[in-house]
Amino acid sequence: MKKTDSWVILLVILAITLHLSVLIVGIRIHLLPYFTPILNLVSGLLLLLYWLQKEIRIKIHTIELREMIVLSLETIYLKTG
Repeated sequence: MKKTDSWVILLVILAITLHLSVLIVGIRIHLLPYFTPILNLVSGLLLLLYWLQKEIRIKIHTIELREMIVLSLETIYLKTG
């Protein structure tokens, strides 16, 4: 396994753990409607920031359909958060 693959796996595990902990804490202290939009906003911004820096490093820019779908969903995710 490449080092970048292990970093991605680690980041996904951390993101899932963070979302679950916010869900549990939000339910326990009755502030879930307050925490959820903040978590969604931060997650969406981080994903867009990652995509932007990845696109800047690439020399030939070809945007695939799946990237456009993910970007559209992230934009909707940011607007609803």
